[in-house]
Amino acid sequence: MAMFLLCGVALLNLSDAAASNVNSTNSSAPHVTAVDPSNNAVNVQVNKVINVTFNESIKKGSNWIELQNSNGTLVPISTSISGNVLTITPNNNLTNGIKYTVLIHTGSVTDLAGNNVAGYVTRFTTDGTAPTVKSSDPSNKAVDVLLNKVIKVTFSEAIKTGSNWIELQDSNGTIVPIKTSISGNVLTVTPLSNLSEETNYVLLIHTGSVTDLAGNNAGGYVTRFRTDTPFNQAAFNQIMRTASKFGYCSGISTASGIAKCCRGDCWAMSAYLFQRLSAANITCRIEQYSTSSSSRHRSVQYLLNGSWVNVPYATWGFNWNFRNTANIKYGCTIAQS
Repeated sequence: MAMFLLCGVALLNLSDAAASNVNSTNSSAPHVTAVDPSNNAVNVQVNKVINVTFNESIKKGSNWIELQNSNGTLVPISTSISGNVLTITPNNNLTNGIKYTVLIHTGSVTDLAGNNVAGYVTRFTTDGTAPTVKSSDPSNKAVDVLLNKVIKVTFSEAIKTGSNWIELQDSNGTIVPIKTSISGNVLTVTPLSNLSEETNYVLLIHTGSVTDLAGNNAGGYVTRFRTDTPFNQAAFNQIMRTASKFGYCSGISTASGIAKCCRGDCWAMSAYLFQRLSAANITCRIEQYSTSSSSRHRSVQYLLNGSWVNVPYATWGFNWNFRNTANIKYGCTIAQS
């Protein structure tokens, strides 16, 4: 710091003071405050770009930075600096399931005043676990699947499109045109037109057709289902029309009995409806449950558009003893076609 006398006034050389202040405040070396991926991180994506954040702005130094795999082999990288962030970009995707080490050697970066960073080491491991299927809709071997069904396959982790293909085939091995999309861990397969009635289909997800975000290939997966039989409304109406005329009798509990005598109990009516609906290729089931008047009441449901629906006893004027109860808590399925 220099002082000058001008017309009897003492002047301070501020440039010297400022220089002295800069030197004194920039004598500390920069240090790492954060790293992404964090030290000892696992399941790191193979295309991960590594970012190392320092406590102050930095610039390139005279030493080197390296990335090694678990065998000590150097991985080709490029580096860049923006403000206080050092970015390390592997030239190619890393290998799945491998431990890597980043070495920032002493002096490889400095702060803007030229103070060398001390050596720094961080490690991480890339993802090596392949995604697996957790569920599919329709489920494997499902029946009575709607003709406009959109197929969804849920995986154990987020996925992306791979290098192999996905296909939907009918029972003759004919390929069905589809489109696919992915959202998170769900693969959606949409047929471009309605499927055929009463037909078996198989969905094939070939190995590598999807991968996780780290690039691990999903193994091959196969699921099968059968489409619905078209609902025979005319046959249903005729069966309801006939059965609704039967009276109630507690002493007759079989389908043959109610058909012969035109009367019977709820078990007889349920058995009769089950036989007639099944013969008309209408999927149905007998449910048994408790009511306020019976601990073993039975009524019938049928499958319509993929959902179980109660037979509309009241609509067709059935004797109230045959009818299902509102807000039923079903106990068990006695029979299903």
